Amino acid sequence: MQIDEFESQFKSALKEHYTYGPVSIESCALITDLVGADAVRLTNIVKRLVPELPGTPYQRTERLSWHTLGGDRYSSVKSMLAEVEKIRPDILVVQRNLKTDPDDLVCGLSNYLDALTQTCRTPVLLLPELTLDQLEEQISEPLEVMVQTPHLVGDSSLINWGLRFALPNGRLYLVHIENKRVFDQYIDIISRIPEIHTDIAQDSLREKLLSLPSEFIEQARSVLRSKEPMIDVHGIVELGHRIVDYRRLIETHNIELVITYTQDEHLTAINTIAYSLAIAFRDVPILLL
Repeated sequence: MQIDEFESQFKSALKEHYTYGPVSIESCALITDLVGADAVRLTNIVKRLVPELPGTPYQRTERLSWHTLGGDRYSSVKSMLAEVEKIRPDILVVQRNLKTDPDDLVCGLSNYLDALTQTCRTPVLLLPELTLDQLEEQISEPLEVMVQTPHLVGDSSLINWGLRFALPNGRLYLVHIENKRVFDQYIDIISRIPEIHTDIAQDSLREKLLSLPSEFIEQARSVLRSKEPMIDVHGIVELGHRIVDYRRLIETHNIELVITYTQDEHLTAINTIAYSLAIAFRDVPILLL
């Protein structure tokens, strides 16, 4: 078997192209277990995360209506979902550890959040695990936004959501990290096939795996230079260890909002990467689409 035959499966793949499409948000809902003045205070804080669009030569004007679903308005997952159905917001902002002791959730998310991500199609913006005072101090309109997916190629909607949150003069990072552990496993298998030159296969596979998302990102950046010239769009494509490298990128670029998909077309539950990010990165807001 020749290496060009092995590569043919990649070359036969149709190139995906980014499609620009502004995301519209008109209604937002905060779900919290706080009540009264504390719930109102949290609502005012999180409004910074989903800013209204004031209107510029490149952006439309957009005004938002906010709803607060405090802890006195639901007592179970079922009643919470019923309240969400009444409101039908375009986006949900959700406090971590709803009606749950944080010490009981060292390695997981709450039943409330699991239900929202698995039964609702509404995007969920998960707040950091901070006190009200800490949120007041740290939450601001996001200027450094990162979108992440294991399948960045073809994910136009993910980029479009990122644009909605990256304010004018902000930065949007389009990040794709190939799983090095999986890559190494395939190379190990290939090394056991005498007909394939392992070194050539390794270099060719790495190049192709990284070139496809890189080409997609560059095409998207080309479109956005004319559509959203006030937003600085960067592409980052690497082969590495996802959670470790995402943490490095978040810290290096002072990321203020991470955006990722929760659903896989072949799964009914939240996908592994999104779940891992939600658990590992408790100090940064994460938008789960």
